[in-house]
Amino acid sequence: MRRFRLIISLFFAALLIVSCTFTSGNSAGTTTVVIEITGPANEKAFGARSLIDDPAVLSVTVAAEDSSGTSLGTAALAKGTAKWTGSMTINVTGLVTFRARGWSGLGGTGSALYYGISEVTVTPSDTTLNISIGTVLQNMTWTAHTQTGTQLWGGITSSDDGMLLAAVIEDGSIYTFANSGGAWTRTERTDAGSRRWMAVAGSADGSKLTAVTGSDSEGTIFRSVNSGATWAELAGAGKGNWSDIASSSSGEVLATGEMDGYIQTSSNGGASWLPEFQKTHGDSRIASSDDGLKLAVVEYDGYIRTSADGGATWTQRTGAGSRAWTGIASSADGSRLAATVESGYIYTSADAGATWTERTGAGSQRWCSIASSSDGSKLAAAGTDPDEGYIYTSTNSGATWIRRDGAGKLRWTCIASSPDGGKLAAGVDSDCIYTSADAGGTWAQRTGAGLQVWRGISISGDGTKLAAVEASDGYIHTSADAGATWTSRISAGSRNWSSIAGSAGGAKLAATALGEGVYISDNSGEDWVEHIGDVSLNWSHVACSSDGTKLALCETAGYIRTSSNGGIDWSPEIRKTQKTPNNCRLAISDDGMKLAAVSQYGYIYTSTDSGVTWTTRKNDERRVWYDIAGSANGKKLAAVVNGGCIYTSTDTGATWTERTGAGSRDWSSATSSADGTKLAAAVFNGYIYTSADAGATWTEQTDAGSRDWWGIACSADGKKLAAAAYDGYVYTAGY
Repeated sequence: MRRFRLIISLFFAALLIVSCTFTSGNSAGTTTVVIEITGPANEKAFGARSLIDDPAVLSVTVAAEDSSGTSLGTAALAKGTAKWTGSMTINVTGLVTFRARGWSGLGGTGSALYYGISEVTVTPSDTTLNISIGTVLQNMTWTAHTQTGTQLWGGITSSDDGMLLAAVIEDGSIYTFANSGGAWTRTERTDAGSRRWMAVAGSADGSKLTAVTGSDSEGTIFRSVNSGATWAELAGAGKGNWSDIASSSSGEVLATGEMDGYIQTSSNGGASWLPEFQKTHGDSRIASSDDGLKLAVVEYDGYIRTSADGGATWTQRTGAGSRAWTGIASSADGSRLAATVESGYIYTSADAGATWTERTGAGSQRWCSIASSSDGSKLAAAGTDPDEGYIYTSTNSGATWIRRDGAGKLRWTCIASSPDGGKLAAGVDSDCIYTSADAGGTWAQRTGAGLQVWRGISISGDGTKLAAVEASDGYIHTSADAGATWTSRISAGSRNWSSIAGSAGGAKLAATALGEGVYISDNSGEDWVEHIGDVSLNWSHVACSSDGTKLALCETAGYIRTSSNGGIDWSPEIRKTQKTPNNCRLAISDDGMKLAAVSQYGYIYTSTDSGVTWTTRKNDERRVWYDIAGSANGKKLAAVVNGGCIYTSTDTGATWTERTGAGSRDWSSATSSADGTKLAAAVFNGYIYTSADAGATWTEQTDAGSRDWWGIACSADGKKLAAAAYDGYVYTAGY
């Protein structure tokens, strides 16, 4: 008789004696499997009762499946005095998984009260296999930690042994929980302060903790290297509306995601972060010098930033303050800049943004856009308030201003100027385009393009070629006769266009669309090519050099990108900056190499190189993904949908299986054991569910009650669970 080692995967208990025997001579590959389930199993956490002596168990079934998950049959077992026994015949060789369940009803009906699993490799010579399966009690007992009082608990994390926990409170503190000899010690960690904590992650031993706060775009990251005793702020990633943090087992590789922002990673415990590129945190506008090397960006509710090397490095200009900036213009050499503020003044700089002067001559208005001549002496600014919305011009770099009543009091949205400042073009919200051939002295209403919600406009060096974009399912329109007649360029499609820029000759154009790509034309708008690709990013503004080869692009709450070959290639590359629309949740492998992310109303995204490059997964449709969890090696993943089902993957996210067994619910959080076989998922305004077979089947854990569960974590073996309820307590089970 030959003996085989069987791998037994149990949810919260040790296995029983497992053995198999066979006799040779099975040329047909048919094997009779004799199954027995004996007790008691190791269920010390739940009492001595086991499947064999629990009167609530009325039937036991065993299901077999091959390595691909194909069913090989089901056997109903009969109850004896000391065990349940039965048999089945299978016609397969290779790895076979046997799953036993003890049911509350007859014939495998009702609730699955007990669960057991055994995996064995069947060889062609096997004719008979005898296997024993140890079972565990499915329902767990939960303990509420009430000493902290009810709190708005957010994220929670656990050490690998489950004995150290850390949990964060929205608009509160960080708490740590330590279990020693069965007794818990709870400590409020005030060193990190009271903040809008969103998530916390820890190393395998629980000594290194990293937590993130979300506060519009001013959130911060904090780290502790002594199990939460003291905390230090990590400034390397900058400010952000952070929504989640994930940590490798060492605590040195970190990944953090923003609310409607980007994923950043660190390989040195948060000392530095990648990608290292300039980001904006709000609606932004950008201007470029003629050679494309000097760039200037304004950010709504932020600062002005400048670059003298085509966007490779940036300098934050605090001299003009943090304001609701709405527009910026540059001279040809980039030395003179002018910027507008919503419900504020116009500001100018004569030293490439190093210092700034507040220009009060035109008054405080809801300025929306500004344009400059090539020498920076002639400026034109537009206001968008219907009660005060005039166009103002200056011939002395903003020292004094003239209100141009001829253009009328309208809701102006954009304005452009020829290099000599003599020719101007401006767009109006739900109105026409207006042009001036005498530096704003007189204006002509151009009705050829119709009444549109104009968002951006450009003008060629000689003032004859115009290009304008409209918002809300609109088109790009071009004119070759200074606005007298217009052509709608339907080849670029109907989109929510946000800006347009053109070369001095007017032949090369670049246009941006919210939630879509960047479109380039080399023939004055006749034909268009999308160069960024199928990436849903909120491009807010584009600028270009005089020859149209160098482009600069800024995104609302995103990266500033540049191109030196007319938009074919961009820095940073799109594939190296993964954006997640809305709320982001992360999972990371123990070595920090494999990352997985989900976002609400987005997709699943995976990386196998610590976030350097990303692949979009499960992109058949957008879902309200709420959380994702993974095994230690990153191969097995589980993701939950709020208002949907649970999905699992066994190939690092390449393919996914919808798990309907737990139903469609408002899932909020998920956690996984190190081997990926034990899963737990929490429902907001519902129960906690557990699975011992990688998501194939699920058990509703009713002992902890139906609550607004917001976070859940487990030990590496999946036996110990900790869950946090929003406006409730922290609960633990399996101890």
